[in-house]
Amino acid sequence: MTSCLKVKPVVALLGAATLSLAAPAVFAETCNLTSQIGATPCALGAAIYENPDNSVIVGSGVVNPFLTVQQNGTESGFSTDALTNNLPLNVKRAEGNGQFTRTFSTSDLGTVVRNGITYYQFFLDINEPSGGASSLLSLDLLKIYNAGNVGSINLGTGTTFTTLENLYGPALYSLGSDNVLLNYDVFGKGSGAGIDMDVLINASLFQGAGRLVFATAFGGSAASGDGYEEWWYRAGSVPDTCPPGTTGDPPFCVPVSQVPEPGSLALLGLGLMSFVAVRRRRGI
Repeated sequence: MTSCLKVKPVVALLGAATLSLAAPAVFAETCNLTSQIGATPCALGAAIYENPDNSVIVGSGVVNPFLTVQQNGTESGFSTDALTNNLPLNVKRAEGNGQFTRTFSTSDLGTVVRNGITYYQFFLDINEPSGGASSLLSLDLLKIYNAGNVGSINLGTGTTFTTLENLYGPALYSLGSDNVLLNYDVFGKGSGAGIDMDVLINASLFQGAGRLVFATAFGGSAASGDGYEEWWYRAGSVPDTCPPGTTGDPPFCVPVSQVPEPGSLALLGLGLMSFVAVRRRRGI
């Protein structure tokens, strides 16, 4: 059963057809992460979707994407080891050497422990036009399949999501009928300006799995209109709490600011005043 920790009401239609052109856009989202940095996460089945409070600069050259898709309107694709000239659906930029689009194994994934539960963590960077409804994008499909103990997966042009079901059977994890509404402008403007979303998926679903195929689709209720959408995963494991001397929620731990006590500030001020007085007496 699906539960959501935060579901915002869908904007109502304004009634008569004569008013439809003036009505705001309506998005039938299950999980809304568009309002602010650090919006309350949504629990959808065995996964947690969140847009974390972070200022990490991401994007190609900084992270190591395993799936890149791009197409105006709706866009979809899945991870593969096929070459750039033989990519399925709207998958982009394989580059022929494992960059941007590639498959990976369960053993490549690091873990995050949250409230005693171990998760695998996947990150998403979206690139949409800035401003108004154009900055919104819906995540409508996320499925992860177990391809078994194989070295590579060369699914290319002509293969579809149906192909994955026929080859690998039911997904280890599926977003199902839920969807997530995202906002490119939450983390400021510019490609790679912050992680737009991360999803924590219960690691117990992947027991005994080998190489994985990660499938995704966007734009069903809020269309794509610009650049690449890129997925990558956490390779290193992180603990349940931030280490001493830092604050925040793992993996986004930041150093605690060392703010001087009021008494220390007063002593510092007296020291500076004395220094200035000495300089004046010496004519410096």
